[in-house]
Amino acid sequence: MEDAEKSLFIMIDILNKNQIEFSIGGTGLLYFLGLYDKVGDWDILTNAKCSQIEKCLEGLKYTKVSVKHPFYSNFLYQVDLNGFEFDVMGDFKYEIEGDLVSMTSSPYMWKGKVPLADPAEWQSFYERINRELKKDSKKSELLLEYLNNNS
Repeated sequence: MEDAEKSLFIMIDILNKNQIEFSIGGTGLLYFLGLYDKVGDWDILTNAKCSQIEKCLEGLKYTKVSVKHPFYSNFLYQVDLNGFEFDVMGDFKYEIEGDLVSMTSSPYMWKGKVPLADPAEWQSFYERINRELKKDSKKSELLLEYLNNNS
C-alpha cells in the first residue's frame, strides 16, 4: 500500500498548493479508518470549480468522464498518477428513492495530513445505495461498526 499512499500524498500536495478544499471518501476513507487493507481507487470530493481542478491536473494523465445514474456530480475526472486511479468529483450527489442526496466535501476529520470525509455520511451512502443497487453491504457494515465503537 506504500506506493498508493505515496501517490495520494502527491495528489494532496497538488490540491493543497492550489488551495482546493477536499476530502477523501470511499475505500480510501475505510483504509485510513483501519477498516480496509487496500484501496481500489481514491475518491476525492470537492466543491471546487471544474476550471480550478483542470488547472491542478495540468501535466497529469486524466480523463473527464460522464457520471451515470444514480450518481451525479458537476464533474468527474479519472486521474492516473503513478499507476493509481483517483476519481475527483465536484459536488458529488446520489439519487435514492427519487431524492438527490449531497455528499459533503469538507473534511470531517484528519489522519495526519489526509482530510477524511464524514464516516457517518458514507455509512448512510453505502447502506442506501447498496440496498438500491442490490449490492453487498460490507462497507456499510464496517462503517457502522466503526461508528458504534468510536462515538
